[in-house]
Amino acid sequence: AKNGVAWGGYAGLSLRFPPKISGWNFLTSEGAKSAATGTGHPARWADFSGPVAGIAVFDHPANLRHPSPWYLNEKLPYFSPALLYSDALDLAPKQNLKLRYRILVHPVPMDSAGLNARWTNFAR
Repeated sequence: AKNGVAWGGYAGLSLRFPPKISGWNFLTSEGAKSAATGTGHPARWADFSGPVAGIAVFDHPANLRHPSPWYLNEKLPYFSPALLYSDALDLAPKQNLKLRYRILVHPVPMDSAGLNARWTNFAR
């Protein structure tokens, strides 16, 4: 890109919620609880929990650049594993890129221990 970087920092698997929904909180496997502390930082998983439910995304250890940096944005609200956050990725023609994620929708907020246990099970 002219006068910028060729990669966008985020793309691919993303979750975005209506901005009218309030009371949601971020949490990553490394303890980040906001976009300011979590964006661009590697984590095995990120969770977005609110008064109604929660959604966690688990990054598999076999994924390229695991643990992935994350892009978090409370204002949208939006979150995504950001494989391209720090570096571009060149793929040759017909080269495949296989990424594995698990999405966990949970009816009540979960703590780090519970989410870590679920991630560990997925990682096996």
